[in-house]
Amino acid sequence: MKSLKKNNIIIGVDGGGTKTEAIVADADLNILNRGLSGPANLRNVDTLTAVENISRAIDLAMESISGVPQSVVIGLPAIKEEFSSGVADFKKELFKKGIFRRVSRNNVHIVSDQEIAFRSGTDGNDGILVISGTGAVVRGWRSKKDIKVSGWGYFADEGSAFWVGIKAYQAITRAFDGRAKNTDITRNAKKIFMFKNAIELNRIVYNDFKKVIPELSIAVDNSAKNGDSVAIEILKEGAGELALGVNLVIDKLNFKKQFPVVMVGGMFKSVIFKKEFQRLVKDKNAIFVLPNDTPAIGALKIAKKK
Repeated sequence: MKSLKKNNIIIGVDGGGTKTEAIVADADLNILNRGLSGPANLRNVDTLTAVENISRAIDLAMESISGVPQSVVIGLPAIKEEFSSGVADFKKELFKKGIFRRVSRNNVHIVSDQEIAFRSGTDGNDGILVISGTGAVVRGWRSKKDIKVSGWGYFADEGSAFWVGIKAYQAITRAFDGRAKNTDITRNAKKIFMFKNAIELNRIVYNDFKKVIPELSIAVDNSAKNGDSVAIEILKEGAGELALGVNLVIDKLNFKKQFPVVMVGGMFKSVIFKKEFQRLVKDKNAIFVLPNDTPAIGALKIAKKK
C-alpha cells in the first residue's frame, strides 16, 4: 500500500452519461490511481445510482492508497441548471458512502461538468468550451460573464453524437423505404451492429436507443471518409450547428484578445467534423484546443485550487 500524507491527496471526478471516472493525485497533480464505474448523469440515472457510481469509482481509485482526501471535486452534467435545487440532498446521500464518511464536508465540491471539461484544456479563466460527445453544449466565460448555449438534452443537442446518430438512422430508414438514395452509412452501420436489414436495426435501436444512436455517428464518420455525400452533409450540418453556438457566445462575450476554444467529446475525432467546425468559427482570436487530458483532470486542477 502506498503511504501518503493526508494533505497530499486530492480527487477529481467526472460523472458522465456512460461512465464515471475518478482520479487520485497528490498536490502536485501527480496521478496516483484511477477508478471507473457506471454513469452519474442525473438526467439518465436517479440520485442513489449516481451516488453509488461516484463512490465506487473513488473507492476503486483509492484501493491501494492510504489517507483521507483533502479536496474532492465532482463534475456533473446539468447540476448548475435543472438539478441545482437537489445539490444538498445529493451531498447528504454522498456522505453516507465509502471514503466520504471520513472527508470534511467543506472539502467536497459539486461543480458543472462543463467547468471541469474546460479546465482540462486550459489553466485560464476566460474562454469557450464546446462539448460534442453524446450530448452537445457551448459555454463561455469572460470576467464575470457566463454564457451557455445548447445542452438541452437528447432531443435538442444539435451537433452531438446523438444528433448525428438520429440523422444516420433517418438516412438508413429513408433509403430502405425508397424515399431517399442509398447511403454507405447503412453498410458501415451493419459492421457495427451486425443487422441484416432495417427492421433488425429498428429492434436494436429501440431496445437501447441511448447507447445505439450515438454509436451510429461512427458509421457516419467512416462513410464520410469514403466520400459518401449523405454522411459528409450530416457532419457538416452538425459542425455548423456547433459553430453557430460558439459564434453566438463570442458575440455576447466580446473577447478583446486571444482566447481558448476547448473542444471536448468524441465527435472531434472526426477530421471532417472538426475541420468544418473550425472553419465556421469566425473570430481570428480563437485558439482551438483539443485537450490531451480527460475532464477528470480538469476536476483535479480545480481540487488543487480549492
